[in-house]
Amino acid sequence: MSRPSRAGFTLIELLVVIAIIAILIGLLLPAVQKVREAAARAKCSNNLKQLALACHSYHDVNDRFPGAVDSGGPRFSTLFVELLPHIEQGPLHSQWDFTNPGNNYSGTSPRASARIPQFFCPSHPDADAGAAAGLTTYGGNGGTIAYPAAQSLNDGMFFTTGPGSQPGANQRGVKLLAVTDGTSNTLLFGERIVGDSGGLDTYLEAQSLGLITPPQVPPLQPIAGYSRWAPAPGPEAVAALLTSLAPIGYVRPSGWSPPPPPP
Repeated sequence: MSRPSRAGFTLIELLVVIAIIAILIGLLLPAVQKVREAAARAKCSNNLKQLALACHSYHDVNDRFPGAVDSGGPRFSTLFVELLPHIEQGPLHSQWDFTNPGNNYSGTSPRASARIPQFFCPSHPDADAGAAAGLTTYGGNGGTIAYPAAQSLNDGMFFTTGPGSQPGANQRGVKLLAVTDGTSNTLLFGERIVGDSGGLDTYLEAQSLGLITPPQVPPLQPIAGYSRWAPAPGPEAVAALLTSLAPIGYVRPSGWSPPPPPP
């Protein structure tokens, strides 16, 4: 009597199936990554849109945009602190200590170290990690910023305000009517590049030495390369600004760190 044959795979057939599945996964992964990055890009654009809308909402209430930092006065604040109630962060804003700013940076859970999703680029690998706490990848348009701050032109959308502001004391925020180029032609917020701090510099240095080499693809910028959305009073108080002084082709907008206000 002949035994009935049993259905099954041979070893070769099994290896072929595994190889086909591996190829399909290899083709699928780039597509999934592309979709994820497209979603992150859309979320990043939405973050910038929300910041712009928050500024306009602030303007509707106060008839002017917030300053980069309120310097030298009894009420210490920053651009992003002022925008908190306009991006659904009202509870944090209500807890903010404007008269004793040191209280915002102390304790087991400092207010200034809060992680605000709208302030951080979702494409950065640390966007959902604790390392992003208190940092922002975005910056306001600081215009033609000079150092020292007394030489600044205040032709941007944000600059220091208050009794200790520079180059003049008691400066106030920008009104929409003062934007003579039109708001559609004026940058309000920008994003810092997610790149290595030495990538372009290395290329330019090699170019100046006559060693023309293609620029390397920069790795992701360290998390410490970004600004704090609520830095403590002092030299870094308005570091979340971008300057237009960078030369054409310079892909990393520079932050501004003015000197501390006079005593």
